[in-house]
Amino acid sequence: MQFILDFFLYNTDGATIQVPADQPTIQAGIDAASNGDTVLVAPGVFVENINYNSTAVVLLGSGSALTTLSPATASNTTIMLSDVVVPGAQFSGFTVTGGGANHTFVINQSSTVTISENIFHDNISIGGNNIEVISISGSDVLVTRNLFYGNGGIGCIGLRGGAENSQIINNTFDDNERGFFSIAAGGVAINNIVTNSLNGGVNALSPSNFSRLDYNDVWNNGVNYNGLSAGPNDISVDPLYSDEAARDYRLGLASPAIDAGDPNSIYNDPDGSRNDMGAFSTQGVITLGSEALANVVSATPTIFWSVISAGPQVRYELEVGTDIDWTVAEMWATGQVASPDTFVVYAGSPLIDGMSYFLRVRVDGGGGFGEWFEQGFRMNSAPGAPTPARPVLDQDISVNNVQLTVTNSSDSENDPLAYDFEVYSDAGLSVLVFSESGISEQSDSTVSSVISGLIVDTRHFWRARATDGFENSPWSTVESFITRGAGVILVPGDQPTIQAGIAAAGNGDTVLVAPGTYVENISYNGKSIVLLGSGANLTSLRPADPNVSTITLSNAIASGAEFKLFTVSGGGNINTFLIQNTT
Repeated sequence: MQFILDFFLYNTDGATIQVPADQPTIQAGIDAASNGDTVLVAPGVFVENINYNSTAVVLLGSGSALTTLSPATASNTTIMLSDVVVPGAQFSGFTVTGGGANHTFVINQSSTVTISENIFHDNISIGGNNIEVISISGSDVLVTRNLFYGNGGIGCIGLRGGAENSQIINNTFDDNERGFFSIAAGGVAINNIVTNSLNGGVNALSPSNFSRLDYNDVWNNGVNYNGLSAGPNDISVDPLYSDEAARDYRLGLASPAIDAGDPNSIYNDPDGSRNDMGAFSTQGVITLGSEALANVVSATPTIFWSVISAGPQVRYELEVGTDIDWTVAEMWATGQVASPDTFVVYAGSPLIDGMSYFLRVRVDGGGGFGEWFEQGFRMNSAPGAPTPARPVLDQDISVNNVQLTVTNSSDSENDPLAYDFEVYSDAGLSVLVFSESGISEQSDSTVSSVISGLIVDTRHFWRARATDGFENSPWSTVESFITRGAGVILVPGDQPTIQAGIAAAGNGDTVLVAPGTYVENISYNGKSIVLLGSGANLTSLRPADPNVSTITLSNAIASGAEFKLFTVSGGGNINTFLIQNTT
């Protein structure tokens, strides 16, 4: 689903702290802020439980399509805003997901808080706890222009004691366990859309729990109203979302929720028309085609837009900048272009990997230009090249058990990485003899599958690269190894540890261990190999974990496994040498 850019109410009086440019985490940004400061969070996924620490901070993501917050501990509150007595705290421009056994967002004993332009989805109650996505008590809170879907618990928003001056205005709730409720002595709920709740859409202990309930579309919930009646101007009809299955909750052209909100001009949509119910007042969307907004790869992306106007488009104007104050379009401005085309190829200043940008477009449908529609996007940064770790420098390796190992790459967006491996029979990399792609990153280093079919006594050349799912890294440096038949693997000459020697060996190989003390728990890994120390008085083996078998030899179907010339000591509460299912 594509969303229009979130419109923020910037507080320009205080300092601005950028995350991660100035502080590495959101919590560190809040900790460094004072009342009235803005903490501006870059695009990305942030796994934290955060606390406002009684500070009136303006916490802004880069837009709900770009900045995601998930709790590090799902059983704890994701966001805590408590005892903020100075007005002006704000939370805007995030997607919040993954909340669990506690309220996702708790606001208590705080003054004049705004929660706007966010998406809250799939925050699921764990263990049947009576929780809300946003729980408000003893506070004056404006919850506006937010989308809630797929959430569990007893309500997406709960107004509790002392929240009688809080307002729930122009939000969209769909496919949740419940919509919202009040057990306070008041509370305002107007211009919202509440649909397809499993249980109650709008809930209260008594009709007096809301001081005003009006101009909402409450439709197709398990119970539309639980404990109270519909507001005088509420409706109950299908709002005709643009594409509910794709979670696109903009209103379709025929939606009965258009121009159906409170007619008071203070609620008018940005274009000056009467309020549209729900979170999305605008009838426009901007995309970059199939490009993911948070991971744009093309240096010249094609920008597409779909904007509802009074008539067929006759002109458009598009701008791209580095911020959303729009005093100047720093990157590109098309000017007013007479054209019915609803796409254009970017032709501005070079877009830099890892940077975030903002674009806006407006169209003229024959009666003059309408309002601007905005969207944010981030240029993807390719991961760094991995480093070949083993085998390298013409290392001899058994042809029966060739595996390639790389030290993992890094990715500035922390995207999950996978790895591709290639093996060639020539230094010019013209004759490919093996390739493998999409090996998911493992801890610290990543290992290929076992490579079979290589020719014995032959030099091979290999390389690897990483991918973040959007771009590939450069190929690594080229390393080499020499395949041989069954033979001897030296520890630590060829492999650093006994277990690494076993991993590199094939059936029939010998792993010869030099004098010394080795602290490992080892497993033959189902192989029939000969494991030789340099003499029981010279080579000692002790378990790293005495509660695990020091030596495990199991499922070695081929005959000939041996263990000789070690001193073994230090075993604990389990068999020291476990042999099972072995010939």
